[in-house]
Amino acid sequence: MRLIANDVVIERVRLEGNAAAAGGGFDVGTLATKTIRDSEVVRNSGYIGGGGASLYGTGSLLISENTDWGSGETDNIPDDVGILDDDGELVQSYSFDGVASFTCDGDERTCE
Repeated sequence: MRLIANDVVIERVRLEGNAAAAGGGFDVGTLATKTIRDSEVVRNSGYIGGGGASLYGTGSLLISENTDWGSGETDNIPDDVGILDDDGELVQSYSFDGVASFTCDGDERTCE
């Protein structure tokens, strides 16, 4: 699934079995905020990182609300969220176990 828009809300969907270099489930690019709510992001893969989602560029923000990021056999590979630098290199990755609510900031390279 490729979403190209600055501010998107993904609600009550299942993103499963997708693959990409980064952001197998979806990505969040420059000056974009993507909120995923009451959804499932499972069994996705990213070659570089961010099997579930990736963030890159200035002003990228991911908000997860009550979303299942998989665990065990449904986990995203190699991780749930990857944060990339301007050259597309993985600089930070995060994994969550099952249902999680968090915010990832591409500028700060954090998920909390």
